[in-house]
Amino acid sequence: MKVRGLGAVYEEYLLKGAVIDVAVVAEWREHVLEVESQNPPAGATNRDALVIISALLRFVAWLLAAAVTFVTLGPRDVRPHPVFGQHADHALAFLLVGIVFGLAYPQRRWTASVVAVALIGLLEIMQLWVPGRHARFGDFMVDALSLCVGFALLAAADRIMAQFGGDPDQLTRERP
Repeated sequence: MKVRGLGAVYEEYLLKGAVIDVAVVAEWREHVLEVESQNPPAGATNRDALVIISALLRFVAWLLAAAVTFVTLGPRDVRPHPVFGQHADHALAFLLVGIVFGLAYPQRRWTASVVAVALIGLLEIMQLWVPGRHARFGDFMVDALSLCVGFALLAAADRIMAQFGGDPDQLTRERP
């Protein structure tokens, strides 16, 4: 049921030359408020959902970054053994980090990627002070390139969706 706003009804009565009864206006106002409270605007519900999804993605991104940091700098006992080989495991982990951070910060992908590469370099340098760990430029390159590939995959997906008429990133346009 579509309910017209109070202003439209008021104008309609004025155009007809009718005398507007204050009690009728108050009753109509209550009716409009009741209907609007039962059926909130679709945009408000979508916006609330997008804010929650955005916050959840950011939480997961930083949780994943903390997990990678812990595994990288943590004690030898908690480090996982390579499944696909050292470089492949690094590539997979940082590809996932790039994808999740790209989803979490769609408006700031370039900034996020630059900051993430700098933090990967810092993480590699911090390994100099961890017993049994070694800072290697090759590890840094694999990690940084994998992260950038994750960001690039999201940019490509956005471009493809835009070409097919879909909204590539509703979060970007709806974020408060």
